[in-house]
Amino acid sequence: MGVVGNTFAQLSVSISDNVVVLDDKQRTGSIDLLNLGLDPVEFTVRTIENNDNNALIRWAPARVLVQPNSSARLRVLARPNVKITTDEVLIKLGITSEVKRPPRTVEQARSDERISDGIEVTVPIVPTLPMFVYFRSQGLVTPVTLGEFVATPDDTRLVGYFPVIKPDANKSFVGQARIINKENGQIIDQGRLHLTYGAERTNVQVLRTNSSSDTVLQCLQLWNQFPGQGAPAYTVCR
Repeated sequence: MGVVGNTFAQLSVSISDNVVVLDDKQRTGSIDLLNLGLDPVEFTVRTIENNDNNALIRWAPARVLVQPNSSARLRVLARPNVKITTDEVLIKLGITSEVKRPPRTVEQARSDERISDGIEVTVPIVPTLPMFVYFRSQGLVTPVTLGEFVATPDDTRLVGYFPVIKPDANKSFVGQARIINKENGQIIDQGRLHLTYGAERTNVQVLRTNSSSDTVLQCLQLWNQFPGQGAPAYTVCR
């Protein structure tokens, strides 16, 4: 019996988040592994870099099969009595996903009028999604600086952007950013702002929408944590 031929399995996967921040008080976190495709997918979670910090955390499951249009919860836990000698450490995880569709029989292959004999073999597609796990000293706050708004009148997609500068390249910043209408406080856009090690600046973009244009003045509000709680730590307006 010969091999029928190769087909590419359908793979459509995602993760609900790619950043988890742990400290002495918040020692657990979780994300969802999402299979949006039509075939079963096996997720495997492992460390990307080999270093001593990897021993600080545990995660489960390390491997899990997720059925189509379903999800599985990945939990991350800081080991008990963990002590760090710096303000923060980073553990990088890689989440690999691979379709686990069973091989098709000769009869199934013939029904598709592909060839007359053999077994069809699926060619696996194996992407790896990165995940950042930070373990911090409790209360750690990484300062940033907000720059003045930069207008981009010739850009058909952007009204402009607010620069955000992180002076310390050896620490991360994970916070909530929110763009609001300066006059009425309406939320235009919001989400998480993540600057990892080595990243010293980024631009928070203001897209052209019905509620955001050249004639509407915007403000950027920024919190030191995600999700943001209480009043923003930083605010800058056009």
